[in-house]
Amino acid sequence: MKSITELMRLVRAERLNASYYGNPRWRFAAKTASGRVMEFRTASDVQAAYGCDLSRLKPSTVIKVRYHWTRADNLIAEDWEDSREKGIDFSAEFEALEEGVRLDRAAMPTQAHSQPRTI
Repeated sequence: MKSITELMRLVRAERLNASYYGNPRWRFAAKTASGRVMEFRTASDVQAAYGCDLSRLKPSTVIKVRYHWTRADNLIAEDWEDSREKGIDFSAEFEALEEGVRLDRAAMPTQAHSQPRTI
């Protein structure tokens, strides 16, 4: 199981029922710099669920998420943090990533076979 760490923009967050042992759980959606929206659930009984309360964050807040894919293609968030915790501005770094993606897309030539067919 390989963990991936990525900066994302929060789209929505929802607090789920507590785990069997009474620990908080979250489900949240976040948007990557390339525009892909990913839906996460927290790992079972993870410490991060106590550390960063997602309900206090506004949508469009930039967060750093460490996650992994399960065999069933579910996304499990292991850890996350927002810029206020460490005093680092993630939004400037995220906007630079978005700009890089935009420039990459603009540099790619459009190919004829990638256009939708009209009849």
